[in-house]
Amino acid sequence: MESNKKEESPKRQKKPMNWAVKITIITFLIAFFMGMFADVLSKNLSLFPALMVLIFIILVGIIADMAGIAIATADEKTLNAMAARKIGGAKEALLLLKNAEKATNIFNDVIGDIAGIVSGATGTTIGVYLVVLFQELLSRGNPQLGEFLLLSLLSAFVAALTVGGKAAGKKYAIKNAEKIVFLVGKIAYYFKNIGLVFHKKS
Repeated sequence: MESNKKEESPKRQKKPMNWAVKITIITFLIAFFMGMFADVLSKNLSLFPALMVLIFIILVGIIADMAGIAIATADEKTLNAMAARKIGGAKEALLLLKNAEKATNIFNDVIGDIAGIVSGATGTTIGVYLVVLFQELLSRGNPQLGEFLLLSLLSAFVAALTVGGKAAGKKYAIKNAEKIVFLVGKIAYYFKNIGLVFHKKS
């Protein structure tokens, strides 16, 4: 009996994959596919649609940052009352609060930071497109200086829009934390139900 207990103990002591390792793998996959998607779109679209893709990516980062801040600051009391009334999405919202450390890590660090990196890369691609578009105009003066200023202005625009948007979003998220967390929970609830419908049909 003692030998069996000794044999079983190592199995019990086995720990699940570390969260840092999991999130590293998830980040790599999301960044790879998101970056590839944005790169293909920005290279195959004209200037205005490519700029719309860039702004969309920046907005994704801002919204993700808002969700992360809301999860970190929301009060459970309101959501507990909603869950008691069996309002769809309230339980999912509470689950986010109970796993706030991981949830904020995903929204702020994974989605938010990836959006920032991808928006920078997309901005560079658009910058190269602008250099080619205004090549004739740039060649009239100092081409290298013109390219440098154009790319620097675009980078500054991306950075300013991202930081300004996150600053405004942070203020809103703190004031409306419970509403935002409930909205995220509602989306999770909706997709869960859609999955159940397809599972029943299959």
